Amino acid sequence: MDKNNLFSCRKTSKKMKKITRLFTIMLISSATFAQSADEQNVEHSKIKVYNADQSEKDQSDNSYRWAIKTDLTSLISQEFPLIVEYRIAKRISVEASAAVTYAYFSNDDYFDQLKNEDLDKKPETDNAFRFGVKYYPSHITNALDGWFLGVQAFTKNTKRSYDDSNNIGKEVLDTKNKEGIALQIGNQFFSDSNFLYEIILGVGVANTTRDYYVRSPLSVMDFDNVKEKNTAFYFQLGLRVGFGN
Repeated sequence: MDKNNLFSCRKTSKKMKKITRLFTIMLISSATFAQSADEQNVEHSKIKVYNADQSEKDQSDNSYRWAIKTDLTSLISQEFPLIVEYRIAKRISVEASAAVTYAYFSNDDYFDQLKNEDLDKKPETDNAFRFGVKYYPSHITNALDGWFLGVQAFTKNTKRSYDDSNNIGKEVLDTKNKEGIALQIGNQFFSDSNFLYEIILGVGVANTTRDYYVRSPLSVMDFDNVKEKNTAFYFQLGLRVGFGN
């Protein structure tokens, strides 16, 4: 091989090495960029991800702040609530609920229904309001996520109208108001899609006031107005679903 050919081969070899190096650098850069983009996508898809190794500031910035939900067990107690919970401190939240009530069950207690339900009645709509404060003791997660202790105050109204109002001589209602306070314990947890599930057990005391009519024992055509007031303990059970961020 002559000198010119040898020189040409060396020159070509150097060019190939440069091209190979440049191509390798481009591949590495592309792979690094793609990995960075994937990490960003993962970060955006999992909106709330944090752990115990994070600082308190990082957890506070990346934890759930609010939730909107409803209570499935309230349907049994004739209540259709919209519940909002908001974190006001690292481990403390406040909760408010507004509901429409529809008294498709009797306002009587279970064992008194046969005694007082001899008059035909129709369910009517009314309202209920609740307000509570929750404390989440966990050092791993912030308020809205995990076990909690709470206190709740409420007022609930239900009413039913009488089919025999014309016989009574005026439009009358069977009304019931219940006001009380309860201590609660529960657990609220979130799925990756930010859906939440909550279980609540509570015990409290409530004042109940009721105004209704019964047939007079003296005549089936006469009606007596009855007003009742009592105070009693009661239990709560809540199964809630909703969404938070």
